Amino acid sequence: MRRPKRHSLPEGSRTGTNRSASRSALSNTSRSIASSLSSPGDSADAFDTALFDRLRQKRLDLAKARGLPPYIIFSDATLMAMAREMPLSEDEFMAINGVGQIKFERYGKAFLGVIQDFLSKDAGETGTDTDN
Repeated sequence: MRRPKRHSLPEGSRTGTNRSASRSALSNTSRSIASSLSSPGDSADAFDTALFDRLRQKRLDLAKARGLPPYIIFSDATLMAMAREMPLSEDEFMAINGVGQIKFERYGKAFLGVIQDFLSKDAGETGTDTDN
């Protein structure tokens, strides 16, 4: 019986041989995202990271409940735009890149609720104290 020829693969492309490099690249990507979130950039690109985290958690909860990957609900870029624009109405929400009529119908109320809750709690924490 004849053995099939083995074809050599380029270094690092064999399954499982370069996992540490893949993990390193992934953690570098994560670090890059984190630094871009916390670094002061152009104020037009600034967004509230606490709200972004809450929106990501809502997306994860919805994705798990529906058996979908989170990016199918909304991309990180769309969540960043929500955290920057803080829409409070359907029209404002629909103006965000990545939100269409179907996604608004499926997820809009849940995400608007997160934003409204965030803003009401934030207003309560930063309100002025009249007892002084």
